Amino acid sequence: MAISKTESHVYPGNYDNVFRAVCDTAQAEAMTVSVADPGSGFVKMSSGANLATWGENLEVRLRAVAADAVEVTVTSALKFGLVDWGKNSTNVERVFRRLSERLAAPSGPTGSWQRDPSGRHQLRWWDGGRWTENVSDGGRPGVDAL
Repeated sequence: MAISKTESHVYPGNYDNVFRAVCDTAQAEAMTVSVADPGSGFVKMSSGANLATWGENLEVRLRAVAADAVEVTVTSALKFGLVDWGKNSTNVERVFRRLSERLAAPSGPTGSWQRDPSGRHQLRWWDGGRWTENVSDGGRPGVDAL
């Protein structure tokens, strides 16, 4: 058994929407996001330890392959250990399944990362209708109410 698993899928849609869906997927799967940098297309997340595993580190890379298509590559690797017992494959499948569900669901106005209008942070998430509390500085996500 491998100690990591990497797989890529191409999704139709706007880069910002796919990036946000990746971050939402991590939250929905109870994973902790430590880096979310829309500029470089990189998201780093981890799953927690439980009785079966010490947890895994996941890296997601996004790349626009056309104006309306984004390639998403997910890599899951063990935090500790030599045998993954299929856990990395399961993580990759879970991320892609949830991401596909999120992108297939009807959505409201298009959101995107923009310069923070308050000037307190590098970027702030615009959900298509209002500024949210979600911010990013140097690829590190955070929360700061306006």
